[in-house]
Amino acid sequence: MSRWLVVNADDAGLHRASDLAILEAAARGVLRSASVAVTGPTAPAFVDAALALGLGLGLHWNLTEGFAAAGPRPPLTDAAGRFALGKRGLWERALAGGLEEPATRAGLAAELEAQLARAARLGFEPDHVDGHNHVHVLPGAREALLDVLARRGRPAFVRVPAPAPGSGGLPGLGAAADLARLGALLRARLGAPLRAPDAFAALGLDEPPCEAALLAGLPPAGFTGVAELMVHPGARPGSPFTEHPDREREARLLRHPGLRARLAAAGWRPSTFFEHLRA
Repeated sequence: MSRWLVVNADDAGLHRASDLAILEAAARGVLRSASVAVTGPTAPAFVDAALALGLGLGLHWNLTEGFAAAGPRPPLTDAAGRFALGKRGLWERALAGGLEEPATRAGLAAELEAQLARAARLGFEPDHVDGHNHVHVLPGAREALLDVLARRGRPAFVRVPAPAPGSGGLPGLGAAADLARLGALLRARLGAPLRAPDAFAALGLDEPPCEAALLAGLPPAGFTGVAELMVHPGARPGSPFTEHPDREREARLLRHPGLRARLAAAGWRPSTFFEHLRA
């Protein structure tokens, strides 16, 4: 059995600066996968460049930033179709049960279908699906995701976030325990043709990104299977997290020529989700 590592960059398509950081890391380092926010302004150009580099591409289901692909759907959007709640507002509404009403669930499903259709128009079939700000694990959104993907019947990986014990959780959202609990509920509902990575790790959420932190956060030596390492290289406007200098440090780390050798010495083989869909 092998130890496969999918280094996967979030937030592709939202801003040229982070797109360039992702593409540079893909061309010069271990990054081989990206999650594309297809509603983002730079998504078309990013997808063209990423496909030329052979990246695996997934859908970064967006419900919190910019405009919806399916048009106005209150309470998810305002009258112009702009996502109205933001990440904190969406999480608070979901944890209070506000995304589980039938009309809202229908709106969530319609938006996911519209974003999947936009991915197809951009030229890719997602090999994985996750959520911008982890919205895909939220009650109501989780059910819409599973319903839509089951109807499509196409194999894909679905991210199951599992923050490390003692971590600070999501910046601006809540405790790691909430995310771990919601992720476990999602994993319990997955079945063929959907699959979760065997392990999940994140870089750059709780401490300055460095090689030691990256290696320490990966599964231990006895692990075999497919692990996802979520990364966010390249600073972009939007929030204290996305604008933080750590995003540029992260980009430099992922480009560093010594990182591939360190991962190989630990038994890791860089991969994409696509390579494992039929396994």
